[in-house]
Amino acid sequence: MTSCVFLLCMNTLGTLMSLPISAYSTFIIEEKHGFNKQTLNFFVKDKIKNFLLVQVISLPITAAAITIVKWGGRYFFIWLWVFAVVTSLFIMTIYPEFIAPLFDKYTPLPDGVLKTKIEELAKQVKFPLYKFIL
Repeated sequence: MTSCVFLLCMNTLGTLMSLPISAYSTFIIEEKHGFNKQTLNFFVKDKIKNFLLVQVISLPITAAAITIVKWGGRYFFIWLWVFAVVTSLFIMTIYPEFIAPLFDKYTPLPDGVLKTKIEELAKQVKFPLYKFIL
């Protein structure tokens, strides 16, 4: 529990300390070069969502890792490695469906030359482009 509270405090402190630099980067530097598409309201919402998501993901993973170290015995590092691999694969699986849409809007590529070229290339290398619903 102590480690999770420490992680929460460090994440909070890190987020608060990086906020001015992030705001400067977004609203001054990106704006100067014409890349900024964010409003202040969107920026704040994005930062809050990011902070909460990091806590929801990192705190249980940290607690599980500490538990594995405590209970893993002499070869805890093997169990910790297995946990890391499984956790990484799980997060890579859920990221495109559940996490990324929280921050960005995804729309299908419109019909046109680019879409046709991509589909042709995918067929050449036998890469499946479409999700199959089971």
